[in-house]
Amino acid sequence: MEIVLGWIVFSIVAAWIASSKGRSGIGVFFLSLLLSPLVGTIVALVMSRKVELDQAAARAAGAAGDFRKCLYCAEAIRREAVKCKHAVAA
Repeated sequence: MEIVLGWIVFSIVAAWIASSKGRSGIGVFFLSLLLSPLVGTIVALVMSRKVELDQAAARAAGAAGDFRKCLYCAEAIRREAVKCKHAVAA
């Protein structure tokens, strides 16, 4: 009984790690339940943050998630931003 309880607790820990990175905690939880909490924790730790993925996609495609590509410096900036920190004041 203790093994099953420990398996579930460590699966929840793996899900918490994934959700703190903005990823699917439920998906990692079920992965941990099916395979192993150790595998789920390793997968959650290796995953990059969703913000980093959105920034890279915005630089490549022009816009992704909450980010868009700056017209002046081509870096990823938030959609709400009025101007980039690198833009020269007119």
